[in-house]
Amino acid sequence: MPEALVITALQRALLAQWPAPGLIVHSDRGGQYLGNGYKTLLRNAQAQL
Repeated sequence: MPEALVITALQRALLAQWPAPGLIVHSDRGGQYLGNGYKTLLRNAQAQL
């Protein structure tokens, strides 16, 4: 699965409903979830990685 697909899905989810600070994110640690773009979106949403 390409990183761009994961980033787009996360962007759409954040637009639909912004999470409360402290959201805990769990992934299978695949490469697409370790990219800087994905991590930046989560940091901006104040999520815990």
